[in-house]
Amino acid sequence: MVETYTTWIHHGELFDFGSTRHQPRQPTVAPETEGLEDDMVDMLGVMMRASSGNAPVIEGSTTPNYSNLTDLNDKLARLIRDANLPLYPGCKDFSRLSFVMKLLNNKLVTNSTDKAFNINLDLVKKALPVGETLPSSFYEVKRYMEDLGFGYTTIDACPNHCVLYRGPLESAKSCPKCNESRYIPGKQNNVAQKKARYFPLKDRLQRLYMTKEDAKDMRWHKDLRVNDDTLRHPADGKTWK
Repeated sequence: MVETYTTWIHHGELFDFGSTRHQPRQPTVAPETEGLEDDMVDMLGVMMRASSGNAPVIEGSTTPNYSNLTDLNDKLARLIRDANLPLYPGCKDFSRLSFVMKLLNNKLVTNSTDKAFNINLDLVKKALPVGETLPSSFYEVKRYMEDLGFGYTTIDACPNHCVLYRGPLESAKSCPKCNESRYIPGKQNNVAQKKARYFPLKDRLQRLYMTKEDAKDMRWHKDLRVNDDTLRHPADGKTWK
């Protein structure tokens, strides 16, 4: 393909992330973002292939991670835009997306509250030069987590850890084992006393294959392990197979 050819991703053409990732950046495409350390490219590549029905799937599954492809295309447009948007005019080290991801990682590592995140975010925004592109609040930042597939399902649970209100118990008002009320007494809006957050296994496994470094580690036992009938790693055992 001619290097200067524009891939019309919004008109049905697929962007070849694999062939362009290792090529030198073309200054005519986005000179202001040259040198950005964005690890988002791999994940965006997986999502792009999903939007065309070519998403990689986990063994034993027949469907891609994203079922609503129209919604996925909208998410991709936002993510690709922000992955190429400098944190501030002239910034060479961060895009809007990469910096937000680092902020979220810091929040996780330090176990910070949403309030602390907002305070730090406000301080960083004030310290950056005029024209900075950071979101204004954690509420806006959470949109990225949803767009990248880091969502979860909330399930009401018995406060005594007896059952989850799902399946045949989805409409139950009290626990069938301990008779404890599902909802907080006195609340008019049926607020559950306890909630469980479920992170689908398939989605988590697919995310491990979204970046090349993690994918390499996930395939180590298949691609790099010495297979000489010597038991030196759990992958050498019969139960692994």
